[in-house]
Amino acid sequence: MPDALKEFNDAWKHYIVTLRNILARMDGLKRSRDQGVKGSIEKIKGAKIDTGDIADYKQEILQATRICKDVANFCQNQLQAEVWKVARLEPEKPRPMGTQHKTCLPGTRVAILREIRQWRLDPNADKRIFWLCDVGGSGKSTVTLTMCEEWDNTEGVLVGRFFFSKNARQTSETDDFCPVIADDISGRNKMILKQIKTTKEEDPNLLRRGLRHQFSKLIEEPVQLAGTDIVLVIDAMDECKEEMRGELIKLLVEKLSSMPKLKLFITSRPEPDITSILQGRAIVRGMHFKMHGKEQQSNLDDIRTYVDMHLVNLLTEPQRWQIVERSNGLFIWITTAHLELRQAQGPAAVGTTLKSLLTRGKGGDINQVYASILRRLRREPSSASVNRGSAGDNWDCSL
Repeated sequence: MPDALKEFNDAWKHYIVTLRNILARMDGLKRSRDQGVKGSIEKIKGAKIDTGDIADYKQEILQATRICKDVANFCQNQLQAEVWKVARLEPEKPRPMGTQHKTCLPGTRVAILREIRQWRLDPNADKRIFWLCDVGGSGKSTVTLTMCEEWDNTEGVLVGRFFFSKNARQTSETDDFCPVIADDISGRNKMILKQIKTTKEEDPNLLRRGLRHQFSKLIEEPVQLAGTDIVLVIDAMDECKEEMRGELIKLLVEKLSSMPKLKLFITSRPEPDITSILQGRAIVRGMHFKMHGKEQQSNLDDIRTYVDMHLVNLLTEPQRWQIVERSNGLFIWITTAHLELRQAQGPAAVGTTLKSLLTRGKGGDINQVYASILRRLRREPSSASVNRGSAGDNWDCSL
């Protein structure tokens, strides 16, 4: 059993025990009142005592519920990573250039892509940091890769990118951040390439030094030589270890003033430590874009485009409309559901999987989909899991 499931099971058991204890105490109080209270005056006194006790019980229930909810949210994030690894059936390779992601499908994410383009092209923009902040699974990395590839083919701009991912040490820490960014930028600018090469030759231990020193030598000083605009793209900042990402964000904000041609494009979940640094700063544009949720019609339209492209050979048109509505506008739900439907062998299995997706839990409940995947993998022989699970290697997550 994955550690995340074990932690959730333990938290749920503790929650149930807590509720049962409160119920037992309330029953005991009721019995004492019914047996020992005589006369109307004593009943009034007893009622006052009961009101105070009930208020205490209510607080205990709320506290236990909050704790259980926090653990559940944490376990959801951990389980997401576990299921991804199991579905791929191979160790996660470090891909700091974002090659594990796909670009947006044509005609999707139109509004947010337009805003990013306008921000990059504005020569007088005071807000030199564009922060795309939303929940996990909303498609931030897809948008990021789309802009990177577009800027790679645009004259007058250099791009240095780093895609964080907690599934590999290299992409969950900042040790390789500066070298990867430097290599990316220098690959399209000969003057910067020469400068970085000379710097490395003069200091053979440069790549073993701290983040601040590496940033100064590999990024801050070389970009002064650029005759074009530069965009540093940092995806999934929340997947970098907390103490390291805090140091990195503060360093980027501090150094931005010394690099007038540089802008920062950052994506992350709304983690408290990241929000405390970026939210409310005059140089930051963006914040929450609500790239998920059925309240935004554009989200459902984009998901419908994805489903019509990838599930047209598996589902009828009415079935595709049903699964779009069931997604609740959450991109990660539909892509994970797509993975499960692809594993089904034959029309009957597809029908059974679809029924499970449409009826288990609430709409857009990603935990139910993860649980379905784990149940399937437990049922399958290991050899079949290997042969069929490898389809995840080509899982198209574009939107």
